[in-house]
Amino acid sequence: MVAEVARDQHGVITTAQLHLCGVGRGGIEKGTRSGRLHRVHVGVYAVGHLAPNQLARWHAAVLACGQGAALSHRSAATLWEIREAEQPRVDVTVPREGTRRRGGILIHTSSLPNAETRVHRGIPVTSPARTALDVAHDLDDPDDVHRMLREMQYRNRFDRVELELANRRRTSRLITASLDDLAATDSPHEDAFKSKVLRRYQLPEPLYQPKVEGFRVDFHWPEARLAVEIDGRNHTNPAMMQADHIRDNLLHLADQLVLRYTRADINRRHRRVADQILTAIDQRSA
Repeated sequence: MVAEVARDQHGVITTAQLHLCGVGRGGIEKGTRSGRLHRVHVGVYAVGHLAPNQLARWHAAVLACGQGAALSHRSAATLWEIREAEQPRVDVTVPREGTRRRGGILIHTSSLPNAETRVHRGIPVTSPARTALDVAHDLDDPDDVHRMLREMQYRNRFDRVELELANRRRTSRLITASLDDLAATDSPHEDAFKSKVLRRYQLPEPLYQPKVEGFRVDFHWPEARLAVEIDGRNHTNPAMMQADHIRDNLLHLADQLVLRYTRADINRRHRRVADQILTAIDQRSA
């Protein structure tokens, strides 16, 4: 029974849950001496071993803070993969005052409406919108906030209505500014292409995300019959690569030139990228 409960909680279990499994105080003490239980926090144990596991670390911290607690702020942003911001202490928000301090946990006290909490990968956590708002209040750089929101879009975690409602309850100036200025692209890589290539080298303005011959492309210059695709990490998937090849061949047969670039091209070889695009525009528009 202990193993089954711990399995659903990334290998950790609370004292109360051990009691429900029929393990009393003496059994817990015996388990810690024998190495079957390892105390992670007061009232929370790892079952069997203490192998490093980020999910277990997060889940144990939430369990240690009691009913209604949720992973939040930087730790939640890392779990949602919208910003790499993890620190030595785990961020946990609790809905009530008076929660005792816990080693290795940074406790935030705030209301947690049901609409602003989720269970992700088995861990109670603040919603992506609430997480972004909490993180934004700790940031000073507008670009950091903008990149975080773009990452939310890229990972399908962005809900504008949810974010606006959360922002209305506890307004962040940087969130407000970013919402007003969000681009119509689909990923941070496409944002980087706009800033590092299009604007820096003053290329002709393309269409964003138009449909060309029935396929949606990232950028398109209609007069030059030129499409540019920015390949992110998902394009290394064999199935995605095959789909890209099929689509590119069909576009080529329709006299549409497709140029593909990676994140490294945009960040390190942006001048070469700009020169290639300008050459293609000049040749195909002539």
